[in-house]
Amino acid sequence: MNHFFYFFLTIYLLSLSAYCQPDTSVNFMDSAKFYLVHQEYDKSEYFCKTRLVRQPRDAEAIYLLLASAQTRILDYESYNLDADAFVQTAGTALRSLSMDLPGKTGQDSLVCLFYIGNIQGGISVIQAKVGNWPSAVRYGASSIGAFKRVIKSDPDFYPAYLGLGIFNYYISQHLKWLPFFGDRRKEGLEQVWLSTKADFPYSYVAKNSLCWILLERNQYDLADSVASSVLQEIPSNTIFIRLKARIALWKREWPYAIAWAKKLVVLSEKRIPANWSDVLSGYQILISSYESLGRKNESLALCRKVLSSPVPEPFSQIPYVKKHLQYIMEIKKKYSN
Repeated sequence: MNHFFYFFLTIYLLSLSAYCQPDTSVNFMDSAKFYLVHQEYDKSEYFCKTRLVRQPRDAEAIYLLLASAQTRILDYESYNLDADAFVQTAGTALRSLSMDLPGKTGQDSLVCLFYIGNIQGGISVIQAKVGNWPSAVRYGASSIGAFKRVIKSDPDFYPAYLGLGIFNYYISQHLKWLPFFGDRRKEGLEQVWLSTKADFPYSYVAKNSLCWILLERNQYDLADSVASSVLQEIPSNTIFIRLKARIALWKREWPYAIAWAKKLVVLSEKRIPANWSDVLSGYQILISSYESLGRKNESLALCRKVLSSPVPEPFSQIPYVKKHLQYIMEIKKKYSN
C-alpha cells in the first residue's frame, strides 16, 4: 500500500464532538459516530440522514454523512470503484458548508471551517488515488490552509494538527529542495502525536496515522502498543487488527501474525458485504507466515483454498485485491511444481 495516501486519507474521516454545542442532535450524532467507529456504515448514515430530515443545514450531520462514505472507501480500499460518486457528494457537501460559514461565529465557525478542510483533503486524496493530480494538489493546498486558520484561532483544536502533521512529515521529504522549506519530519511527528489528544472518536484516526508513521521509522513495538490501546476499547475494529497482523509479520513473530490474520479473515468474511481486501490481506499474511515457518504444505493448501472461489464483482477490480491474489497465485505456482 502507498502509505502516504493511506495516512493522508485517515486525516479526514471523523469529527470531534467536544467542539460542538450541545443540542437535540446529540443522540443522533453520538450514534452516528459510534457506528462509524465500529464500521457499521449503513447505520451511521441512517442516523445522519435522520438528523438531516429534521435539520437540513446541520453541519455535523452533513460532514459525518460524507465521513461515513469516505471511511467505507478507506476500509474496503475501493478507490477506483467509488471515486466519482464520492467526489460528487463531497462537492455538494463542500458547497453547502462554504455557503453557511460566513453566517457562523465563534467556535461554530471554527468547527465548520474544520469540516471544510477535511472535505477538501478527502477530495484531494481520492483524486490523487485515481491519478487526477491537478485537482488533488488544488484541494490539498486549500485543506492545509483551512487547518492553519483553525489552529491560529484555537491552538487547542487538536484534530486539525493531524492534517498539518502528515503534510509536514511526508511532503517535506519531497519538497525539501525548495528554498526555506527544509526537512519538517520532526515537527510533523510532534503534530501527529499532539493530535492523539483529541477526544473520541477522532483520537482513533490520529492513532491510526501515528502507527503507520512509527512503522516507517521502524518503531514496531511502539506502533504495536498504540494499536493495542485502540483494540482494548474496540476489539473488533479490523483497521487496527490489520495493523497488528502486519506488525507481527514484519517483526517476524509468525505465531502472532497467524493469530491476528485469522481474526482478520474471520471478521472480514462476516461483514456485509465481505471486505475482500482485508480477507485476502489476512490470507496473504497467513500464507507468508506458514512459508516462513517451513510449513509449506499448509501454505499451499491455503493458496488452493483461496483460489478455488473467485472474488465476486466488483471487488475483484480493487487494486489491492488483485495484488494479494497475484501473490497467492505465485506461491501456489512455486510449491505446485
